[in-house]
Amino acid sequence: MTDDHPLIEYADWLRPGEFERVLPQLLNVRTTIPLVGGDIDLHSQIEVQQQGLLDFYDAGLYAYAGDKENWQMSLERALRTDPDNPYFQHFTR
Repeated sequence: MTDDHPLIEYADWLRPGEFERVLPQLLNVRTTIPLVGGDIDLHSQIEVQQQGLLDFYDAGLYAYAGDKENWQMSLERALRTDPDNPYFQHFTR
Protein backbone atom coordinates (compact mmCIF):
# COMPACT_ATOMS: atom_id res chain seq x y z
CA MET A 1 0.00 0.00 0.00
CA THR A 2 1.39 3.38 -0.95
CA ASP A 3 0.13 6.92 -0.68
CA ASP A 4 1.21 8.02 -4.16
CA HIS A 5 -0.37 5.07 -5.96
CA PRO A 6 -2.84 3.59 -3.47
CA LEU A 7 -3.43 -0.06 -4.09
CA ILE A 8 -4.47 -2.98 -2.00
CA GLU A 9 -4.50 -6.13 -4.07
CA TYR A 10 -6.10 -9.40 -3.20
CA ALA A 11 -7.22 -12.40 -5.19
CA ASP A 12 -10.04 -14.88 -5.08
CA TRP A 13 -8.05 -16.93 -2.58
CA LEU A 14 -8.28 -14.29 0.15
CA ARG A 15 -9.42 -16.10 3.24
CA PRO A 16 -12.73 -14.95 4.71
CA GLY A 17 -12.26 -12.23 7.30
CA GLU A 18 -8.65 -11.41 6.36
CA PHE A 19 -9.38 -8.10 4.63
CA GLU A 20 -11.28 -6.85 7.67
CA ARG A 21 -8.58 -8.14 9.99
CA VAL A 22 -5.49 -6.92 8.13
CA LEU A 23 -6.52 -3.51 6.75
CA PRO A 24 -7.09 -1.93 10.19
CA GLN A 25 -3.70 -3.23 11.31
CA LEU A 26 -2.03 -1.67 8.26
CA LEU A 27 -3.78 1.62 8.89
CA ASN A 28 -2.66 1.60 12.52
CA VAL A 29 1.01 1.49 11.56
CA ARG A 30 0.85 4.17 8.87
CA THR A 31 3.03 7.21 9.37
CA THR A 32 3.00 10.79 8.22
CA ILE A 33 4.34 11.22 4.73
CA PRO A 34 7.92 12.52 4.95
CA LEU A 35 7.83 15.79 3.05
CA VAL A 36 10.81 18.10 3.00
CA GLY A 37 10.57 21.58 1.59
CA GLY A 38 6.85 21.64 0.99
CA ASP A 39 4.85 24.67 1.98
CA ILE A 40 1.79 24.64 4.23
CA ASP A 41 -0.54 24.55 1.21
CA LEU A 42 1.08 21.37 -0.10
CA HIS A 43 0.87 19.76 3.34
CA SER A 44 -2.83 20.67 3.51
CA GLN A 45 -3.51 19.22 0.06
CA ILE A 46 -1.77 15.99 0.99
CA GLU A 47 -3.77 15.72 4.22
CA VAL A 48 -7.04 16.19 2.32
CA GLN A 49 -6.12 13.50 -0.21
CA GLN A 50 -4.93 11.16 2.52
CA GLN A 51 -8.20 11.62 4.43
CA GLY A 52 -10.13 10.80 1.25
CA LEU A 53 -8.18 7.57 0.93
CA LEU A 54 -8.82 6.72 4.58
CA ASP A 55 -12.54 7.39 4.08
CA PHE A 56 -12.45 5.05 1.09
CA TYR A 57 -10.80 2.31 3.13
CA ASP A 58 -13.36 2.86 5.90
CA ALA A 59 -16.10 2.43 3.29
CA GLY A 60 -14.61 -0.92 2.33
CA LEU A 61 -14.53 -2.07 5.93
CA TYR A 62 -18.13 -0.95 6.46
CA ALA A 63 -19.16 -2.79 3.29
CA TYR A 64 -17.61 -6.02 4.57
CA ALA A 65 -19.38 -5.49 7.90
CA GLY A 66 -22.73 -4.96 6.16
CA ASP A 67 -23.07 -1.44 7.61
CA LYS A 68 -24.76 0.31 4.68
CA GLU A 69 -25.29 3.64 6.41
CA ASN A 70 -21.65 4.18 7.37
CA TRP A 71 -20.49 2.65 4.07
CA GLN A 72 -22.47 5.26 2.15
CA MET A 73 -21.31 8.18 4.30
CA SER A 74 -17.65 7.16 4.08
CA LEU A 75 -17.83 6.58 0.35
CA GLU A 76 -19.52 9.94 -0.24
CA ARG A 77 -16.79 11.69 1.75
CA ALA A 78 -14.08 9.94 -0.27
CA LEU A 79 -15.73 10.82 -3.57
CA ARG A 80 -16.17 14.46 -2.56
CA THR A 81 -12.44 14.61 -1.85
CA ASP A 82 -11.49 13.34 -5.30
CA PRO A 83 -14.44 12.58 -7.61
CA ASP A 84 -12.18 11.81 -10.59
CA ASN A 85 -9.92 9.37 -8.72
CA PRO A 86 -9.65 6.30 -11.00
CA TYR A 87 -9.06 4.05 -7.98
CA PHE A 88 -12.32 5.16 -6.37
CA GLN A 89 -14.16 4.99 -9.70
CA HIS A 90 -13.02 1.41 -10.27
CA PHE A 91 -15.02 0.31 -7.23
CA THR A 92 -18.02 2.61 -7.62
CA ARG A 93 -18.97 2.46 -11.28
